[in-house]
Amino acid sequence: MKHVLLIASLAIVSGAFASQGDHYYDNVDWVKSAQKNIPSTAKGKLDVGDYCAGQGCDNDLRNPEQAQLNDGNMDANARTHYQSNDKAQAVQTRFDKGRPDVKSDPAYEFALMVQDNAYEISHGLSNQYVDCDNATQCVIDDIPKVCRQPTNNTVPCTKMPTFTVVTSPVIYSCPSGWSRSGHVCNRTVTECRYDRYNQAQIGGCFQVDLWRWNGKYVAPSSGFSLGPLKKSTSRECGNRDVERNIYGICGPVPESKRASLSCRADYTLSGGNCIKNTLTRTTHCNLLSECQVVSQTCVEGRGTRRINGVPTTLDCWKYQVNHQCSRDNTCNALPTDCTTTATHCSAKQKGVCIEEELKKSCPEKRCSATNLTCGEESFCLDGDCYAGTPKPSSDFNESAAALAALAKAAEGLGDPPLIFTGQGQKCTKKCSAFRTAVKMAAGAPMWRSRSAAKKKKPWVKRKMTS
Repeated sequence: MKHVLLIASLAIVSGAFASQGDHYYDNVDWVKSAQKNIPSTAKGKLDVGDYCAGQGCDNDLRNPEQAQLNDGNMDANARTHYQSNDKAQAVQTRFDKGRPDVKSDPAYEFALMVQDNAYEISHGLSNQYVDCDNATQCVIDDIPKVCRQPTNNTVPCTKMPTFTVVTSPVIYSCPSGWSRSGHVCNRTVTECRYDRYNQAQIGGCFQVDLWRWNGKYVAPSSGFSLGPLKKSTSRECGNRDVERNIYGICGPVPESKRASLSCRADYTLSGGNCIKNTLTRTTHCNLLSECQVVSQTCVEGRGTRRINGVPTTLDCWKYQVNHQCSRDNTCNALPTDCTTTATHCSAKQKGVCIEEELKKSCPEKRCSATNLTCGEESFCLDGDCYAGTPKPSSDFNESAAALAALAKAAEGLGDPPLIFTGQGQKCTKKCSAFRTAVKMAAGAPMWRSRSAAKKKKPWVKRKMTS
């Protein structure tokens, strides 16, 4: 059973040569059937000898030539077999050339397509890659594309009031009874005074009347008149008594004051000027012409503010105005089965992304006519037919060993690549020949396993016919 598992594990590795890969894949079905049928037939009593077909194989199992190896001759034996084995040298040569780039090789693409659709081909089923009815094959390539589309994000701006001052002449006016001179209102009133500087003395010894106004003598004809009697005296002048009366004096007094200011309707007096605020609302944005208003919202509501000295009341002092920018959508022209691989913003307005650039991967099918014949028992491709005719494989062990060696060598790849570097090991003899291991350099021991494997139960191989 361990032998079958070993062979199945080796089958995982991809082939380095076309012929080695053919041998490997031709025997996969046999390995699968052996893995299912042999354990059930043996009912858990298998040993390694059950895998031999003849006496020679039994002898090799019990006395393998590797048993003659020891620590002294192991390295020399390995080098000899390694240098003389054409497959080992071919592997080394291929690795010396470096890893080929076969991703764009049509043969490689086709091989992958056949491998991925083996079930459909073998059962006569058509799909997007193989058309068994029309004998065509297709490969789907992922083509990179770039397109742009609008984001439909709204770009917010602010709309606020702007006031323009309009002036009007100031209206000056004076109360009734006043006269206006420029910005001043004037009038004259009569005022009565009495003190040592303001009085009228009537009578006396000399019969002379004295009128004094602000300490100055004035004449009654200048608008002055007697006020209330304040004092009356009598004195002797010669042979008679003469009476003397002192009165208050009343005279003209000028008055002035600033004329009152007023404005005509719709204007307001502010700072000695008649002004009126003319309202306009301005959107504070500098956007592209393709950006249009889609909505607006009041963000500062009703209130009264003093603008240019004039109390002004508005229902809304600030609006948020939302714009949406139209951009060409070039992504609509791409097939619907394209997938987006990357996205970044390609255009902004006021920090808001209005357009994004998308990198896409779009599948494109390439089909070509080929002589493809599908069926359950066999299938043909370009004249090469693979039939289910069994044939013993004479070198499956070498094919599997080569594939395993490649897989082992690939584990140590570096720069520069180094393979088959080897390491010090020992050789021991165990109870089972397949556990008699020559644990040496990775690679050369693989070629030495053919002596035991060559005599094992024949492998089934399908013959290729054309």
